[in-house]
Amino acid sequence: MAIETPTAKPSAASTATNVPKQPVAKSKAVVAAVSASALEGYDLTIYGLFAVTISQVFFPAENQAAALLLTVATLGFGYLVRPLGGIVMGAYSDKHGRKAAIFLTVTLMAVSTGVIGLVPSYAQIGIWAPILVMAARLVQGFAAGGAAGSSIAYLAESAPPGKRGFYASWQQASQIGAFLFSSAVAALITNSLSQADVESWGWRIPFLLAIAFGPLSLLIRRYLPEPEIFEKQKAPAGQKPRLAQAVAGHTREIGVGFGVTCLWSVTFFLLLIFMPTYANKTFGIPLSGTFLAATIGSAIVFVLCPLMGSLSDRVGRSRTMLVSAALLLALIYPLFHYVSVERTVMSLIVVQSVFAVFIAGYTGPVCAFMAELFPTRIRSTGLSISYNIGVLVVGAFAPLVTTWLIATTNDPLSPAYYVMGVAVISIVALLMSKDSTGKALAS
Repeated sequence: MAIETPTAKPSAASTATNVPKQPVAKSKAVVAAVSASALEGYDLTIYGLFAVTISQVFFPAENQAAALLLTVATLGFGYLVRPLGGIVMGAYSDKHGRKAAIFLTVTLMAVSTGVIGLVPSYAQIGIWAPILVMAARLVQGFAAGGAAGSSIAYLAESAPPGKRGFYASWQQASQIGAFLFSSAVAALITNSLSQADVESWGWRIPFLLAIAFGPLSLLIRRYLPEPEIFEKQKAPAGQKPRLAQAVAGHTREIGVGFGVTCLWSVTFFLLLIFMPTYANKTFGIPLSGTFLAATIGSAIVFVLCPLMGSLSDRVGRSRTMLVSAALLLALIYPLFHYVSVERTVMSLIVVQSVFAVFIAGYTGPVCAFMAELFPTRIRSTGLSISYNIGVLVVGAFAPLVTTWLIATTNDPLSPAYYVMGVAVISIVALLMSKDSTGKALAS
């Protein structure tokens, strides 16, 4: 906003022009970065929710178990290429700009997700159906690998002084929001159409909806400003991406980022996405009730994430995250035990709600914390490497590992041990790091 002086009072026209500029730019920054991460969460949830139907459409129907296994494996293929996508897209973001990387990520995600909704069935084109679906999943995974690094960097670098935690927290909130939105879309389709219509064509609707994000990518490219700090610190023209510099010169930061990501990813994959299946199969709670509990828990995380991010701006990232991780470590086993004894929908809702507070307390500040680990010139690359390795190694396979633990140990509470072990790793990583809350981002 222009500063008034006795000798140069701004006119009404100039005041109207100047007043909204900064807020509008900041709002656009949030929308741009959040859209990329939201697509990542939307893709993950929609594919998982319709996994059974997809297995019947795209894979041979002679063996239903094998078809479902192939569908889940195809979901996993996307995670295998995420680290590669994170490296390539992170370097692209650090060289060509956050806006360019977000535009490319949103475009690739929208197109590849929409393609799945357009691929003919196995009955129509044979083996080409699963091949095309797997190709689309690989593109999705590659693009998703760069989504977090670019969007977190953009949000952190665009934040006003003293609000970095709040702005960056919208990356995590967008993932939860996408989960809620995709669940609502799936519920609307399955409750509005007959089972035959869902299996015939209804399942394609949520995938085709992703195409609507395409025009958003064009708006991002045309209208959004590059963060000022990136413009000042970006590499000279012609300089190659700094992957070697990011890895060799910042191994400690990457290690800390990996450790912090461990609990972040496990809480999402295990305590939110996998929890309905776990509670249904292990404790016999009706599936409708488990989905209700997961929805309530996710809604709480969505609301609290920005609040916890804002709290971390005041009391510090490490302190907020450490308290939340320590409480989760201490209480997860008693909470799991409580559900195992009660085995009611209400007990699960209570536990999911408590988990939601801890998850928000940890994941609300985590994006700003990660952004503050790396200097501007390699921020997106460093973020992408540590984040995607953490998701691949610890988070994405958490449901599989915990299912194996239950079968091997015959202990229905063994998932609690897995979360406790991961919480210890993240707590150690936090204790090894320096809290940069309130400090300028490193150049």
